[in-house]
Amino acid sequence: MASSLGRGTLLYLPPERFGGEPYDERTDVWSLGITLVEIVYGDIYHLHNIKKVQKDSFVEVMNRIKTANGDEIMSRCFSESYSADLCDFVKSCLNKLNSRPKYQKLMETGLYKSFVAKDYNINAMEMFMNLYSVIR
Repeated sequence: MASSLGRGTLLYLPPERFGGEPYDERTDVWSLGITLVEIVYGDIYHLHNIKKVQKDSFVEVMNRIKTANGDEIMSRCFSESYSADLCDFVKSCLNKLNSRPKYQKLMETGLYKSFVAKDYNINAMEMFMNLYSVIR
């Protein structure tokens, strides 16, 4: 899949981007969640069996993203060996738009707090989150 479709933004777009709904920074929160799924699972779960590009591949990818289910993705990709903080963080990123957190709420999670508790991470993470929220 990676070589056929490339790793363009299409694969990381959230479901609401295909429905004409208004969107905000939470679209990027979905993309963060899917990126973490890809790291854990080794692929973007709901797109894992698209093997070659065909004429209608954009439509197929779009339909899979539109029907992606965060709970199903979590149950298939995350085992009990992953921390509750990581699972809760990713699950919140994969919520439907109206339930998905914005950056500030993500910064209040246990995962974020445990990351920035390490002195060498705090400045880099705060800078990244603040800069990214300004850019968006």
